[in-house]
Amino acid sequence: RDTQPASQHQTAKHQHCRSQPIAKSINQMLLRHSRIAYRTLLRRHIGAASSAGPSSVNSVRCFSKKWRTEYNRPDKFDKLEEDFSQLEEDVDVFRYAQEAGEDDVPLDLFKEEAEQTYMQSQRQDRAPQQKVKVKPFALNDQWEITEDDVAKSLQYEDLIEWSPELVSATTRKRLVFFSSANIDGDDSRTVPTLDELAKIPLPLPSPPIPAEDSRSYSKYRKRIEQRRILTAVSELAEGRVAKILRMETAEEKQAAVDALFESIPMEMEEREGIMKGQPKFQEKVQKALTRYLISIKKQEKKRHALSEDSVDVDAANEASGDEIEKIEIKEDDSLPLEVEDLEEYALGNADVSAAPVFMDLKSVDKYFPVTGVSGRISEDWDLAADENSKRVMLREPMRRIAQQLVEADADGKPGNIVISGKRGVGKSVALNAIVAAARQQGSIVLYLPNCEYLRKFGKYTEPSPSHPGMFDLPIHAMSLCKQLEEAHGEQLATLKLTNESIMNIIPEEYRSFNLQQLAQTGRDDVELSSAIYFSVVDELMNQTEFPFIVAFDEYNTLFDEPQHFHIDYMDAQKGIPHQNMTLFKPLLTMGFGSENSPMMRRGSVIASIDCTRPVKRDVTENAVEKILNEGAIHVDISRYSFLELNHMLSNYEAIGVGRLRVYGAEVVENAAEVAFLRMKTGCIGANVLNGIII
Repeated sequence: RDTQPASQHQTAKHQHCRSQPIAKSINQMLLRHSRIAYRTLLRRHIGAASSAGPSSVNSVRCFSKKWRTEYNRPDKFDKLEEDFSQLEEDVDVFRYAQEAGEDDVPLDLFKEEAEQTYMQSQRQDRAPQQKVKVKPFALNDQWEITEDDVAKSLQYEDLIEWSPELVSATTRKRLVFFSSANIDGDDSRTVPTLDELAKIPLPLPSPPIPAEDSRSYSKYRKRIEQRRILTAVSELAEGRVAKILRMETAEEKQAAVDALFESIPMEMEEREGIMKGQPKFQEKVQKALTRYLISIKKQEKKRHALSEDSVDVDAANEASGDEIEKIEIKEDDSLPLEVEDLEEYALGNADVSAAPVFMDLKSVDKYFPVTGVSGRISEDWDLAADENSKRVMLREPMRRIAQQLVEADADGKPGNIVISGKRGVGKSVALNAIVAAARQQGSIVLYLPNCEYLRKFGKYTEPSPSHPGMFDLPIHAMSLCKQLEEAHGEQLATLKLTNESIMNIIPEEYRSFNLQQLAQTGRDDVELSSAIYFSVVDELMNQTEFPFIVAFDEYNTLFDEPQHFHIDYMDAQKGIPHQNMTLFKPLLTMGFGSENSPMMRRGSVIASIDCTRPVKRDVTENAVEKILNEGAIHVDISRYSFLELNHMLSNYEAIGVGRLRVYGAEVVENAAEVAFLRMKTGCIGANVLNGIII
């Protein structure tokens, strides 16, 4: 470790620092030479040791193992030198014993370890191969396969069966299920009604992607900004508004409200340091304060109207609203009110911290007789180890649809809703969930899950004897009659035909039947099925006792070229338009023009736009444009948010789908694995299912 003498201006510290890298280099050099010596020695004697027997070979192996674990450090050179010399002496002894004719003389250096290794290998070779029964693993690491398990030559049938008790603690903590026990004390119902679904706090949907839809993303940013300002304004004004409501005279209240419009914008500038630099920030704050005060006025009116001291509701409204109406609040129509009531505002705030909720259909036949469910949701259930679970994750777009249906029924006006979204995001799942909730509510639902099949395959087509110029699809009519009778037989039993013009299209002996009896007849009689189906649907659209909902999946396929032909229609050169078929005519209430749209007195039509069927893009776009121009409400199904994706992965682990059946905890609790799935699948529901299987 000799080094050159340091310069006169260098201190002792500099000398020490300078000598360190040199010492390190010397150590590395010694270590390299020791490795060369070890390899040379091992090559020189390994041949002789191999020919002597297994004990000598094991001795050399033990020396090699000790080299890797103990001697691969510079500070072990003394011990290494002793072992080298001992090994050389033992090799000389081995040569002498071999010349004398003695067999299998082990080296003395690692004699005990060599004998133990040799005896253990002999016992393993002589032990018979027996089938071992494996007990269930512990819950903390139930799927671990150790080296001992591999050595036992386990077979597939020896592995433990899947069990819901083996899911990870993270999954147990995450999953939340709907139960009516929290509402009416009855825990037997696991599917919410439309009213209940409309009020469940659910996580906010994922934001739009700017590259896919810049307009939607711009609207989303504006809504987020408005909600942020409205939340901050309501927190600042809540206590002061409560004091204003306790004031006695209208003059005092008006002065306090005017003071709010002066003080709140100034306080918002101090609170929101970044947003105050945006253009028209004070104007946005004033509009948010106006919304909040309007919602307070509405809430006060409802509170006074429902007060126990009020005998006459109209009188209570008039008396309690006089003082409130005297407060002048300028309502600005330039910015539509995103929040019209405190209940909706509170529900929106609850969504920020809400967790996804799952409903369990359990029995598909109960909610989807004859038709079954649509889309790929049935694949989740078919691939699951838990055969009794039929879970659906409730999402915010489903709640919006339920709110629109409830609102339309309360207003006594028919509502039309169109559902759109990218392929695989869950449009059919949302439609299935709404159908189940509507039937749980007590609405009569006619569900058409496969419009493409109805459009192409009808067995045969024949001219309608009851409607000249139109054509029947008797087989499809029989199926729809069977669906109505099995799903809503009790409700149909309370209804009868009331339209005389419709009654004339069926034989006289059936005109006194209720709708359940007519549906049974149409289900069994192919000759009367089309006429009975047409008359039953017409009566359901004109009655007001039950909400009537028509749910279409793949609705855009009905705008494509028709595929039913008959010689009586243009010599079968062109397909029969859907408006000229008795199966579709009473249902086409959206997108086919007002002259072809039948009127529905109480009920709604829900149409889902399909992206998997071979329909031209311009046909789908024109269909959606026509539907929206007629005043239909548009609901877009977005990708999973990060929170929804995590809960869906936990659900797949809980019911045992794909590789999450075995490696559930390793995926669900591993942030890197979840991030990889998020990138791989794009948070699209169908891709997530593929990602955990492939």
